[in-house]
Amino acid sequence: MKLAKLRVRFEKAGDEVNLLWLNRQLEDGKVKDPQTLAAETGRPVEDFYAATKRRNRHVQRLLANDRGVDSVEEEPSSDASP
Repeated sequence: MKLAKLRVRFEKAGDEVNLLWLNRQLEDGKVKDPQTLAAETGRPVEDFYAATKRRNRHVQRLLANDRGVDSVEEEPSSDASP
């Protein structure tokens, strides 16, 4: 259920790199480092480091919402990939 919420947030944000990360995690269940993901996908490693930061913010917001905190502000996704 929480992964579904995370997926919705990534889709809403247009965050292709985090959607790619999520799909890879669900496929094989292994947490892969950004260098490995970059090598496997041909995307720049910087995309995956930026995605990690965005993903952590999304997770923090979801956890806050689960605790009943609605005032966690959305940050602009300026580092989202096109």
